[in-house]
Amino acid sequence: MAIKVLAFGEVLWDIIEGSYHIGGAPFNFAGHMAKLGAESYIVSSLGHDDLGDRASALLENQNINTSLVDRNSSPTGTVQVRLDNGIPSYEIVQGSAWDSIEINEETKKKMTELKWDVLYIGSLAQRSQKSRMSARWILENVERSHVFFDVNLRQEWFSREIIEETLKHTTILKVNDEEVPVIARLLFGQDMTEEYLARKIMETYRTVSIIIVTMGGEGALFFDERREYKLKPEPADVVDTVGAGDSFSGAFVYSYLNTGDIDRAGRLALDVAAFVVSSEGALPDYSEELKKKISLHLK
Repeated sequence: MAIKVLAFGEVLWDIIEGSYHIGGAPFNFAGHMAKLGAESYIVSSLGHDDLGDRASALLENQNINTSLVDRNSSPTGTVQVRLDNGIPSYEIVQGSAWDSIEINEETKKKMTELKWDVLYIGSLAQRSQKSRMSARWILENVERSHVFFDVNLRQEWFSREIIEETLKHTTILKVNDEEVPVIARLLFGQDMTEEYLARKIMETYRTVSIIIVTMGGEGALFFDERREYKLKPEPADVVDTVGAGDSFSGAFVYSYLNTGDIDRAGRLALDVAAFVVSSEGALPDYSEELKKKISLHLK
């Protein structure tokens, strides 16, 4: 039976040098999970506009179920992405459709009728009160085996309350190395090493059993209740890094849910992310070589 994924949050258009690219971390995550073989759903909102129509069609094209996607009167989300040596910075437009994600009774019924293997959530989609309340309802009412929280701090769009409330439900937490000092000071009022922060979070938020710290080209650290793992990626020719972290997340979760092995899941995640950074776009078609790696990995 296929793994069932419920991703909550932003679906938007990244505008890179005048060119429009569908994006948003929840979309990218759900897309990679679908490529790997999962049954992916997303809870989001799009505008009644051309960008919303195009986004809806692309969601379906990526085999992401759109039955939980709402349309509202706000414009479909856009982000101005600027690349500096392939590294993105973001200007995220406020008042977008995904700032008003509303869960009606029909959507609630659909979500609670199914048993989800993983719920994906980030911090950005919780910047507005309406979407935050929808996220909280899902966290408190929808049955799932895991909550994967990709902190994904963007500009000023996060708070201690958002991080803490989400961590209370989280089983797998992912941060990057630049977010470590921000989160340490936000939650505990001091700078911490990656290991100390991981242990402190697991001690404070008892549902958290795995913490991942990604370090770009240096690989990633993985912490569980007993061990620490450090994995380094194979060298890759970087084209752009947009969506690389989301591909890493999708591959890690898919592998971990299938194998229960953090080390194996981490290695596949690094392989998929290396492929994505060496390709154009956040959701490139997987090469035959990568498909073979994935198939062998999951045997």
